[in-house]
Amino acid sequence: MDKKKSSNFLNELEDKELQEFRANLPFDEKYFPKLFDFIDQKLSNSNCTNNYKFAEIFCKKNKLDFENLLKWLQDEDHPYHCDCEILNLEDAFQYLTPNKKIVIKKKDWSTRKLSSLKTDFGFEITKVESPWVLKEITKKNEVSYVFQIGNKEGYIGSFINSSEIDDFYNDSFIKEDFITTTEIENDLDFTVTRDIYKNFEFLSIKTIRWAPILLYFKPLKSNNYILKLQTELARQKNDIKEFYKILDHII
Repeated sequence: MDKKKSSNFLNELEDKELQEFRANLPFDEKYFPKLFDFIDQKLSNSNCTNNYKFAEIFCKKNKLDFENLLKWLQDEDHPYHCDCEILNLEDAFQYLTPNKKIVIKKKDWSTRKLSSLKTDFGFEITKVESPWVLKEITKKNEVSYVFQIGNKEGYIGSFINSSEIDDFYNDSFIKEDFITTTEIENDLDFTVTRDIYKNFEFLSIKTIRWAPILLYFKPLKSNNYILKLQTELARQKNDIKEFYKILDHII
């Protein structure tokens, strides 16, 4: 095959792959640049929480099928597990703006998995039970930690900066935190419940209409930290049961 024929063949192959790529998209391709801009803007002000939080919010705002997006993102050969990994897809949509100058941003964050953790603020866990994964996230020299179920589910428990530990007992603060975390602001009829599990007291907050549920766990004998778990109504019982595996290994 001479060079001209070879070049034509490669171009045809690329065109075929692009056609297949476009045909398998979960929704209209015009939304993807907007999705990338939305996620990038949100992550510029907060750490990635190792789930699809901002992608889901974007889909709800634009009336797009989030479940189809999840299936597409969780392809077995090339899975994308969270919001920050979705941004890695941006170059794949360059064909929408072929003359656009691509600016490669310097990565200012890093993550690593931990099998145990001991902090200077009194939190210590000796073992991370499956299916949980513990991640250390460093962004702009600030370190945070999150628990995540597997690679795809994205239900996480994270540390709250607990300089104001009284906020745990303040229902108004908890309600404001629910709004900030979920970005749900309408038709909010809250239910807040409190209970105890072994060495922890915990509270849950939910609404009558919306699916998200937040749970906060504080050690009975310590005011140094609080654990926060975000789940949904359909998964609440199972996720709490699984989260007990984390609590059982905290010293």
